[in-house]
Amino acid sequence: MNILTTSTDSQTIEVIPRRRVVGDLYLILRNESTNDITDYTGDKYWNTYDATFSGSNIEYNGSNFSYIESDGLITISNDFDLTEDTYYTFVLRDDSGKIFKGIIFCTNQTIDQSTNSYYKVNKNQYVTHSADNEFIIL
Repeated sequence: MNILTTSTDSQTIEVIPRRRVVGDLYLILRNESTNDITDYTGDKYWNTYDATFSGSNIEYNGSNFSYIESDGLITISNDFDLTEDTYYTFVLRDDSGKIFKGIIFCTNQTIDQSTNSYYKVNKNQYVTHSADNEFIIL
């Protein structure tokens, strides 16, 4: 499982694919809560465009999706738009078919297994109250 944050800056995912990439690489991301699907493609494809008719200019906003394949590992960099405390499933595919399926969990909590800092489901939700444990007996 890959853990990402809600940051709109570029984030990376590392995966070990079934085989080498043939042609172009595509990332299909599905929100497990809403079932919304987002497709990310390489630099040669454009995700969205805004047409401004003053002077017939078309402004293209391409995807920041990029990847590096080396030593049997694919490192993907992209600007994701994720919701906190949400699971996402993703599929990597190329021109020949699927090469990897995985899960992403989005959280803003600091997770560092080397310092035993793990994800806490109820973080900042349960507050303990100090009491002096005095009872009144009638």
